[in-house]
Amino acid sequence: MNAAAEGSRHVVRMRSSRQAPARARREVRRLLSGAAGRAAVDTAVLLTSELVTNAVRYGDVHEIVMTVECGPRVIRVSVLDGSPLPPRLTTAPLDGVGGRGILMVDHMSSGWGVNPDGGGKSVWFRLDL
Repeated sequence: MNAAAEGSRHVVRMRSSRQAPARARREVRRLLSGAAGRAAVDTAVLLTSELVTNAVRYGDVHEIVMTVECGPRVIRVSVLDGSPLPPRLTTAPLDGVGGRGILMVDHMSSGWGVNPDGGGKSVWFRLDL
């Protein structure tokens, strides 16, 4: 049985650390298994990992708050961090190891955005099922 029934909202708090992206991937897979098809879950896992990685690298917080929502025909994931600076869409160099996360979110999601939140921001993506 899936953990995220249609219309559910789950908040996951995690320490900002190198282990946070792996934990976020496990949580999203667990929460969405059975609520969406495998391709949608795999995409949500990948994009969540990118958002959490950015929060660890640039978020300037000790705790990251991830919210996973599963509604009728839509998945929405948001990641709250402490930096007010929005992510930027950039073209990463081909030989670089970073700089592609938000570009992937832009191309693979149905939509994404940034909402100011206190002194930080919440970066979110939506997948239409």
